[in-house]
Amino acid sequence: MYHVQLKQRRNAASAFNLSADDVRSRFATPMIADHVFDYAEKEWNPRETRLTVLEGRELRIDELGLGRGWPNALRTGTEVTDQFLSDGRVTGPQIDPVGRLEDRIAGRLSAGPLPLRELLGMTAELMPGRTVSERLSVCERTVWESLHRGSWGLQLDGSPLAPDAWQAQLLDLDAWLGDRVVLTAA
Repeated sequence: MYHVQLKQRRNAASAFNLSADDVRSRFATPMIADHVFDYAEKEWNPRETRLTVLEGRELRIDELGLGRGWPNALRTGTEVTDQFLSDGRVTGPQIDPVGRLEDRIAGRLSAGPLPLRELLGMTAELMPGRTVSERLSVCERTVWESLHRGSWGLQLDGSPLAPDAWQAQLLDLDAWLGDRVVLTAA
């Protein structure tokens, strides 16, 4: 059985107890083809959506109610998203690895502040063969979305930046090349 979660900005939707064909036809194919699709009465834009696919046992009805479905799927399943996005059955552009970069950043932030310049190295591992501009775009989007969700903070020369100062720093190439601008855990 497969379980799916879609995340787009502050929206999330899940589907449970699906077959591999259901996952491919309803979620993976439109994501790979970069086609907007409908699910749970919402339109999902692949460029803004993070798809997570878990393989696990069938979840019972009592495990799905009151928002318990996804936590139970995470606890009992194994992530297999890459198998659906690159298994050769469906071809197309690779999905931006924003979610994976966000996970790596969160793990790295446990060791202390993270200079923005280090994010480009992280994306090089996640996006082999992609251009620097593509990797920088993923870095910017990941940081921007996470800052607005309150997941992280931004500092300049050791002083926290207010939200109205974020944009100026994130648009400044020097911020991405030096050590003055760092991400911090919220």
